This record gives sequence, structure tokens and C-alpha cells, in this order.
Amino acid sequence: MILEAPPPAANPEAFGQRLQSLRLELDLSLDEISLETKISKRVLEAFESGAFQYLPETVFSRSFVGQVARVMGCEPEGLVADFDAAWASYQLMSGAARPPVPDDFVGGPTIRWRFWFPISVCAAILVVVGIVILSGSEPGQAGLVEQPRLVVQRPAATPVGTRLPTSLPVSAAAAAAAGEVPPDIGPVDLKILVDPNEECWVRYRDREGRSEQRLLVGGESLELQLEGPVKLTVGNASAARLVVGGVLYGDLGVPGQVVHAEASLQGLTELGAGPIYD
Repeated sequence: MILEAPPPAANPEAFGQRLQSLRLELDLSLDEISLETKISKRVLEAFESGAFQYLPETVFSRSFVGQVARVMGCEPEGLVADFDAAWASYQLMSGAARPPVPDDFVGGPTIRWRFWFPISVCAAILVVVGIVILSGSEPGQAGLVEQPRLVVQRPAATPVGTRLPTSLPVSAAAAAAAGEVPPDIGPVDLKILVDPNEECWVRYRDREGRSEQRLLVGGESLELQLEGPVKLTVGNASAARLVVGGVLYGDLGVPGQVVHAEASLQGLTELGAGPIYD
């Protein structure tokens, strides 16, 4: 049965109300949809309440909307298009995106600002660059720029078995010492573990361009051998633990956080956090 779709929704609250009305029209509960799609009830509640700040990355959220639409007998393309419009509205309201200013807009004081603002910005940048250059190697200089950090291994906080040694494999270490290949290039054994009663979203891309994105549910694990270095994106980071080259890494982030990292023969390095990092 194909449901007659209500009018499109252009903001998160209206989209959530539309999604809820479609579900109630079919007399379906959130638990039933969660069981059918393997999407957590918390995520479904966030959709229906318009609380888009609690949703995962856009690519995962769009996939979830398509799955829910199929369960409810709707056309996935139309519902996903409405979600895209609501998501764009959410980004605009939250400051993540700003509307372009027309080039032909004219007005009294605006013309003056359009002339002086770029000059002021350039001058400010030159001042900052000059301060950085003059400061040289003074203490605290590294604090000006956030650098990628090696993820701290916390064996006491992770209940998985004994940690293996953290040294590079003998062949990779010897090759790196001989200058044959960079020390982070080579096959990487990667395992992703998901805590019980949790779920996380994973996307990876290795040095040879092999890539995939998957939703992992509670207690599930994924074992891979990829060509390092491997770029990783992990959604709901607190639910996941990574094993890289036999070394267990936990404490990746807080619930609902999206974390970006790189796995190589040297271990796991956190690159940053947030949905728009790439």
C-alpha cells in the first residue's frame, strides 16, 4: 500500500510531525520500526521531535529516512527530499550555513563595508602571521594550532583481553629504518567492536581508494585488512572501540559525537571531531 504523502515539510519540526503522522496512520509504534530497521529508538524520536542536533552525519540520516519510508510503504525518494530541505533549514537556523548575498545588492552603508571589510580582514591576517613568525619557538607556540593527536590507549577502561605490544611489526620497522617506505604505509589489521545495547556508524577509506560505510549494532564487530594509512569516521564514538595492529583503543569520544581518525602501522591518530570534517 502506497500512502498519500502530506504536503512537504521545510523545517525540522514540520518534517518530524509529518513523519509521526505517517507512522500513526499505519498504527505503528517506534519500537516496531526500530525492530524492523535496526535504527535505535532514540534516533527515531529525534527525527519525529525535530531534534536534528542529535542525529548522526547527513549520509547516515538520509539512509535512515529511506529505511523508515520503505517500512511505512512510502516512496523513499520523496521523503528523503523533504528531509534534505528540513536539514538545510536546520543548518541555516543553527548557523552551519549562511545564505549568499546577491552581488547586485546596493545600499548606503553597505557599499562602504564591502570595500573596507576585505581590507580589514587581510590586515588582521597579516598581523597574526607576523606575530606567529616573530614568536619563533617560544613556549606555547604549538597551542596556536590544534594538531592531530595520538589516541591514548586506556587498557583499564576497556574490558577486552590483554593488550599486545605497541611496537611496529618487524618487517615494517626494518623497511622504515632502511628508508624504503614511509613508516605508516602498509597493510593494517583493523577491528571495530561495538558495545552491547549501542550502535555506531563507520566509514573508512584506505590508501588504495577502497571505501565503505556501515551501521554496526550492539555486540557486532567488523574485521578488515586495509592498505594504510586508513581514514576513519566513527559516529556515536563512545559506543566503539578499535583494535589497530593488535592494540586496543578506547575512549574515542562522547555519546553521539562524530570522530575522525587515521589508522596506520604506527597506531591510531585522532584527526578531529564534527560532522563537516573531511
